[in-house]
Amino acid sequence: MSWQIKTFYLASGSLYRTITDGVDEASSLPVVQEITSCTVEPWGDCKELDFVARNDRLTAVAGMPVQYLEDSNPIFWGVVAIHPSEYSKGAGPADDNADALEKFTILGGKMLLQKSIIGNKIYEEDTTDIATQMYELGNLYGHPRLTFNQANFPATGINTSILAAPQQDLASFYDSVTQQITGGTPVWGVDATSAVFLKVL
Repeated sequence: MSWQIKTFYLASGSLYRTITDGVDEASSLPVVQEITSCTVEPWGDCKELDFVARNDRLTAVAGMPVQYLEDSNPIFWGVVAIHPSEYSKGAGPADDNADALEKFTILGGKMLLQKSIIGNKIYEEDTTDIATQMYELGNLYGHPRLTFNQANFPATGINTSILAAPQQDLASFYDSVTQQITGGTPVWGVDATSAVFLKVL
């Protein structure tokens, strides 16, 4: 199995680096030593990716989007939450603080929705399907690195009685409004391609 880690510029979304089987494609230098864990919910929501790498070569910073692939198939998408110094060359056998020198923690894309603040869009109470409101508000106010497609928000048949409040973050609103969905277990998240979705299991 071949694997890749791709990093992207936060502002533009364009590709920054591609690491294939641990080696930087641009410099041919070894960068990522090991993928230590990758957690994705059964319904596709990316939770956490952890790996060990030299940040003097990866040069990843907080908030940078990261995608993990296996045999060219997207497995995980998220943003850098914990990273070593950009000058860190990793840890040696005598280092007691190996995690601080080489461990990366990438959190799923929900982290960006926690930072996406709802604006002044107004809805009439009880007239808008929950899924429609989730899609429209996400498309208007969601982080630009996230993808919103109406097909990923299938109609629930339930009109929301919770109106989004300006200055509320999208993640909190999604959590509250999905509690009204009946007839199954509602879940929402961000998948391995950065797409935000709603499902009823």
